[in-house]
Amino acid sequence: MELLEKYKSSITQDARVTLSNKFLLSEMEINIFYLLVSQIRQDDDDLKEYVINLKDLELLTGRTQKKGTLLKVCEKLKKQTIVLKDVVSVTDGKEYEFIVENLIGAIKKPKNKQEIRTTISPDVRQFYINLKKHYNKFQLKNLLQLKGRHSKRLYMILCAFQDTGWYYASIDELLNIFASKVGEDGQIEVKKYTAGSLKKHILGKAKEEIEDVTELRFEIEEKKSGRKVVGYKFNIISVDSPKFLKEYQQNPVFIRLVEECSLSIHQAKVVVDGIDTEMINMLLYQIQLARTNKQIKGNIGGYTITILKRSYPFLEI
Repeated sequence: MELLEKYKSSITQDARVTLSNKFLLSEMEINIFYLLVSQIRQDDDDLKEYVINLKDLELLTGRTQKKGTLLKVCEKLKKQTIVLKDVVSVTDGKEYEFIVENLIGAIKKPKNKQEIRTTISPDVRQFYINLKKHYNKFQLKNLLQLKGRHSKRLYMILCAFQDTGWYYASIDELLNIFASKVGEDGQIEVKKYTAGSLKKHILGKAKEEIEDVTELRFEIEEKKSGRKVVGYKFNIISVDSPKFLKEYQQNPVFIRLVEECSLSIHQAKVVVDGIDTEMINMLLYQIQLARTNKQIKGNIGGYTITILKRSYPFLEI
């Protein structure tokens, strides 16, 4: 399946096309893909190998990844391709009408290690950078903590359209996004829903989870042609930060937990509320020392949560 992109089009348009019906990923594929997105930097070495720690993934999602499922997910991700049009190649500096690349490079799982490793093509990196600009660290964590596949897809789309304040899609477009899957033969299969059942069983349930887990608030508005519902408009009411954030941003320990340890603002609040400041500073020193000595495998956020849960099992993070 191809993910069509115009390499030189606007960043906003890139992300919106990506999040449309051309990008059909399962819940676990989305988790792995966006953990990869969160790591990529503009100045990364062309041969850089990205490490996705499976324990971190379990901590962030609250679910164990089964070995057989992991292999199938990696196989599906490896088959995804992207077409870059009207592009100057990073590798040789020449102009090309199009370049067809894998969305993700070879995926390897070392023996006796809870991690997978992968690479990306230098020519695909800009696509990832453009996509990443639509999501801050907090939103990426929210995406991983959402459990439903439909919730993840809708959250991805609405975050990308938060600058406009709304997003509209026809019923057919929504079915392609939320009721599609790739069959064993590689063909896209679309399950049929009426407009009412689509809203009740997919969009409505996704809205409930999104508003329970994140600060995103939106209304779903019917659009009709005569008496027939032909689409839905999503009016984004608020993506404001939580009320507590303004107060806690004055706390330097809270800021360090978010910026240095990659905790979400909610996780950092739990730590600040539940542990003495002196003990947190000691913990931060230990983590900084482990990072300096290159003892941290995987991402710093997962490592910090592991240390916190080991030392303070009563914390609900």
